[in-house]
Amino acid sequence: MSTATLNAKAAITRKDAAEKYAISVWMVDELIAAGLVSAKRVGRRVLVNAQSMQDWYDGLEDA
Repeated sequence: MSTATLNAKAAITRKDAAEKYAISVWMVDELIAAGLVSAKRVGRRVLVNAQSMQDWYDGLEDA
């Protein structure tokens, strides 16, 4: 999923993503850097695509 398709409804903060999936914010940053999760910088905040986070999490369960 492209970062261009990221919109406010489908976006959550890195902190919210970390809390929801019980991982650290550092891990969310690593997922973004690896290209496994799409994100977009909005001002000083980085918003994560909620669907790409869910897809990543679902992939863990399948492994």
